[in-house]
Amino acid sequence: MNIHEAIKARALAALHADNLPTNAWALKNRVSVTVLKVKTDLLNECLARRSSDIPHLTKGDHKNIQREILKELIASVSARRAVP
Repeated sequence: MNIHEAIKARALAALHADNLPTNAWALKNRVSVTVLKVKTDLLNECLARRSSDIPHLTKGDHKNIQREILKELIASVSARRAVP
């Protein structure tokens, strides 16, 4: 599992465990903050292990992960609403 998949998996798990806002703007902000927290936690884990393999993520990587998570969240919410 690469760093992008690890961040995405942890962020989705954290977001699914939380009450998500219905407002699109608030949801986007919640995803952004969650991804940043997960990324920071992973970096701290690498530093705690004194690992020489510290991941480097660009701003573009961060935005791509956010977009993927938003797409999955919107799809899962739409699927839940479609089921009677």
